[in-house]
Amino acid sequence: MGVEALLAFMTTLEPETGWIDLVETYEVVGDLEIPRLDLGIYGDHGAYGQPAAERLRLAGERVEAMLDAVSRESKGFIFQVWLDSEEYPSRD
Repeated sequence: MGVEALLAFMTTLEPETGWIDLVETYEVVGDLEIPRLDLGIYGDHGAYGQPAAERLRLAGERVEAMLDAVSRESKGFIFQVWLDSEEYPSRD
């Protein structure tokens, strides 16, 4: 999905059922999708042992920072996202 689709998808998410946790970001150059590790969100962030409300808050901050960085680029991007949810309270 592109930036607009990602933003639209985010508005459909209810915190009780899930939120964006991990993001793979790809720069679109012609027919190529080039991984942009510098603009992705990876790893456990040290948050998976935290309650869902804290994971949601931290994930929101990470996604906001990533979208801010993407907005300063003049290139096209697509994203692959993974969700976290209250249903999965701890991954220790």
